[in-house]
Amino acid sequence: MLTDVAIRKAKPAAKPLKLSDGRGMYLLLKPDGGRYWRMDYRHAGKRKTLALGVYPEVSLFDARLRREDARQVLANGLDPGTVRKDAKQARCEVARASDETFEAISRDWMKPYAKPLSERDWFRLHAPGTFWPLLSLYWSPTAQPYAAKVRTDGRASSI
Repeated sequence: MLTDVAIRKAKPAAKPLKLSDGRGMYLLLKPDGGRYWRMDYRHAGKRKTLALGVYPEVSLFDARLRREDARQVLANGLDPGTVRKDAKQARCEVARASDETFEAISRDWMKPYAKPLSERDWFRLHAPGTFWPLLSLYWSPTAQPYAAKVRTDGRASSI
């Protein structure tokens, strides 16, 4: 069993190092200093690994809770990785259906600027070269974050 003190004192090695906490969970220490909670499990005869979070954002206590949740899902005969992917997909579908996507919000934000005020309207002159190429990257189906993941200070949070 790991302790918080042991985790803080652990030094990264030349190769990735696994510090076991038991019941399939371990802390993966990468050579670059990254610390990642992982859980190895078997489902349908295949070995799989589930990411539980990044230390210190996810504490030892929280990682253990996530491990037990995953073990409960396994006990019900389901794959925790698949359950997580399905839940994420469902959240994205709800966001798309409720117009809370980055695309919908950015289009609403641009509506007042898109109305031409005069022949020298800045937005109308610069949108084709500035806004549309940038926003088309975020409006693509593969990069469609929902608005809850976009922070108000303008930076994206773990999309």
